[in-house]
Amino acid sequence: MSSSIRKQLSNVDYSPIASATIAQVHRGTMVGVEGDIVLKIKRPGSENLMKLDMSNMLLVSKILDSLNIRLPFDHISVLLEYQNEV
Repeated sequence: MSSSIRKQLSNVDYSPIASATIAQVHRGTMVGVEGDIVLKIKRPGSENLMKLDMSNMLLVSKILDSLNIRLPFDHISVLLEYQNEV
């Protein structure tokens, strides 16, 4: 988190209220803002982990294709599209 953002925060609850694929969600308060805010804070190393996961899923999909094991949808295209979006 950049120092300019830290200066605007008056409080951050370090216990997450939710967890997502690459981040955790924390409740906080901001200077000059009434009520709570939520912060989505990316987990350290999550980008490398996602790249490794995508590589592994694509490898398994290609192996399934090479063995003529067919799923009822084009799983490789789905994974490639997901990889582009993430």
